[in-house]
Amino acid sequence: MPRRVLDVDSLICSVHKYFTDEKENGGPLKSVMSVQQGVCDALGFSKTKLRGVLQNRNNEQPKEDHRKTRLSLKTKDIPDGKKFEIRDTIYRMRANKEHVTLNKILSELKDRKFDEIGRTSLWGATKRIWQDDNVKSIKHTYGEGKRHIILHAGGKSGFIKGADLIFSSKSKSSDYHDNMNTEMFVKWLHEKLLPELLRLANIHAKPKTFVADQIIESYGHQVLRLPPYHCQFNPIEYIWGIAKQYDNHIGPNGYSDDAVRETWRKALSIVTPEVWCNFAPQTGWVTWTANCEPLDLDGPPRDGGWSAWSPWTCTASCGGGEGFRTRTCSNPRPNIFGKLCQGSPTSNGKCNDFPCGDISPETMDTIKNHLQRKSFNYIVEEGSSKLIRNNKDVLKLIAKESPKAYYEWTLNGIFIKPEPNRVIFQKENIEVKNIRQTDSGVYVCILFRVNKKRVILRVITISVISQTFDIDTRATRSLTIPCNSVILAYVYTDLSLAVHLNDQVYVDYGTTMLSAVNTYQIDTLNMSHTGNWTCVVDQKDLKFKWTTNFLRINVKKAPNLFTNLMEDKLTKPIFGWMKSETQVLAFLKRHPTTVQRTSEAVSDASDCVSEAEIRKWFKDINNYLVSKNLIINDSSRMTTNPIPIFRFAQKLAKFLLEKARKMFIL
Repeated sequence: MPRRVLDVDSLICSVHKYFTDEKENGGPLKSVMSVQQGVCDALGFSKTKLRGVLQNRNNEQPKEDHRKTRLSLKTKDIPDGKKFEIRDTIYRMRANKEHVTLNKILSELKDRKFDEIGRTSLWGATKRIWQDDNVKSIKHTYGEGKRHIILHAGGKSGFIKGADLIFSSKSKSSDYHDNMNTEMFVKWLHEKLLPELLRLANIHAKPKTFVADQIIESYGHQVLRLPPYHCQFNPIEYIWGIAKQYDNHIGPNGYSDDAVRETWRKALSIVTPEVWCNFAPQTGWVTWTANCEPLDLDGPPRDGGWSAWSPWTCTASCGGGEGFRTRTCSNPRPNIFGKLCQGSPTSNGKCNDFPCGDISPETMDTIKNHLQRKSFNYIVEEGSSKLIRNNKDVLKLIAKESPKAYYEWTLNGIFIKPEPNRVIFQKENIEVKNIRQTDSGVYVCILFRVNKKRVILRVITISVISQTFDIDTRATRSLTIPCNSVILAYVYTDLSLAVHLNDQVYVDYGTTMLSAVNTYQIDTLNMSHTGNWTCVVDQKDLKFKWTTNFLRINVKKAPNLFTNLMEDKLTKPIFGWMKSETQVLAFLKRHPTTVQRTSEAVSDASDCVSEAEIRKWFKDINNYLVSKNLIINDSSRMTTNPIPIFRFAQKLAKFLLEKARKMFIL
């Protein structure tokens, strides 16, 4: 019997009439519990008809898989913080070489008071939750153009030269595997990667289960499978991040295939072998053992520390740009029981924001490092030659970055000028020939930047050892010793100064201001002060030491009238050749005629004075010299009979008295 086709219009009218009757009735015509009867009355069907329709509908629908329904109930919506705890638990168990099981994970989580997740939910969650999904692949394009696929291989020695494959995708699908499939991968292995690997090493093949493993093993290489999306265990995740950052900041010059290849080859070239080897140790014990140092299994736990940041990889060399820099967990490297460094190994931001034409902050740091790495201190003999060398490596950097900058040399703060055949400028260096005592001190090369600021490039100290005494003086006199050390305080801090006599510390000022102790004053000399005096400056933190001056000083016995005759500038031509006071006195007694002639050359003759006046003048001069600590009083010398040299003594005594009045204001 054919099925009757239901009239839709009739059904609509029947349902409308039913609800109109309910409205007029002021409520339901049937009880809400009588579902089938209510449907039959509304549609005008019998219960038999209704049951048949419902049965046919149930037969047409597929049966529900209750097993899948039960499985779908096992996963829970776990917060991100709890996901991190689960992932961290698995990381720690793997680092300790423990076998990871659900029971062990649950036990660890209960110790952390994480009781709201059961075994079934944990089993479903750990399928993907232990993989990091914070860093995802690019889901949108940064610009117009084609998608390009890059395939490459590398290790601790860097990327394998000639093994890169870069081609444009012909698929519009978001999944790049439409083009990067098995056929393309096998072709890349045979034609690009393996020929290069074969050139490096040829090892007998070992059979493997996977096809790719068998191909690679046939060329003599072993496959180490690392978990994907794990920066902790797979260094390629760090490496791709560095290359992608370069691509994002630089961007290709156009979107042609050649432009993309050129940009990406530059991006890959910045990942040097040093970068590979620095990232490998922090990516887990498997890679560390395979590629770098063996593990420290016996020592105490050693936590890792970050190294200094690398130079910026920047979009602009000056004037400001965008870029990134990297650091490694190698200061120190953690051992197997230590913690990895916390934080990111890369940093993004503005870079090279210094004015174009000026030297970069990196070059400034290089200059400071050179000044703190080595000191230059020379002690040379008088009359020798010395070549004062500049920092050639730093000058090359400056010439490249700031061609308009220039430098000059100074000695103790005074600009050095060339002297023919003695002080000769040889490009960046200075040669000093026939060196003498006045060449002692601190030599400084000063850089004049384009912004009018000054930077010290090099500091050199030179001390000259004279062949004779630099200072020849007498006891009871005073002496000032210059140290020539002030300039060092403009470059270094925490400097100490000591004055040495014959290699023994005579005065130690300790850490002080060099400008306050740049000279050492001796008020009253004695003969024990004879010897070699040196000024020595120390910087204890850097372990630097400079000798800024070297003086040879001769202190003779205290002066008297006869020594003054021998050493005074006016009378020295007459008595300076004599070796002792006795010779002076003997000369005066034995050569009155010569003395008379000499006295006439000394001064015009004057009226004769009495012997008493001469004695009084000698006594006055002697007493004054004694009062000034210039000679030692010796009454026996005052009893010398001046009569044999009376006429000479008349003029000489008067002359000396007048000279003494002018010099000493008697």
